[in-house]
Amino acid sequence: MKLPLLLAVGLFSFSTGMAQLPKQINEQDLARMKLKIHKAADEQLKKWIAKPEKDDYESKDFLEFKTDTTKIEQFMKQRLAIDYSTAGMVEASYDAEKEYDLLLNKYYQQLLKTLEAKDKPLLVEVQKNWLKYRDSERKMNGLLTEDKYSGGGTMQRIIYASAYLELTKKRVLELRDYLSRI
Repeated sequence: MKLPLLLAVGLFSFSTGMAQLPKQINEQDLARMKLKIHKAADEQLKKWIAKPEKDDYESKDFLEFKTDTTKIEQFMKQRLAIDYSTAGMVEASYDAEKEYDLLLNKYYQQLLKTLEAKDKPLLVEVQKNWLKYRDSERKMNGLLTEDKYSGGGTMQRIIYASAYLELTKKRVLELRDYLSRI
């Protein structure tokens, strides 16, 4: 009598414990999730452009920017809801950084096209300086996550990946701000 009861309790504990584990996400799941998010965001953008709200003074360009960033943030949010493990958080941050890097290049090119020819070299110089800054910041963050400074732990990987993402994200916002001022 005790053995079946112990087995039942053990099986129940194991099954409920396993239900709490994060799920591994394969590439097909990621692609489907991204496609769904992009379709929804693009549909919302079309609605905003076609029928702006009475109080909506946002330009088409700003709405496009809002849509671009929403796609990245929503994808990251949904991904973390499925795989909230340390590895999942790190991968999500690095993938989001890649997406923001694409936006960085998009808005840099837009700004470059908008400036007069004589003013473009300044933007090129500023961007080169930012790239040097970004690279040195990444090195500094890497140094500070070493065990000798941080005390170690898996959390350091998340901190580093988050800092990596935030540098690029902040630069995208800066470039977009430059564009909005023109």
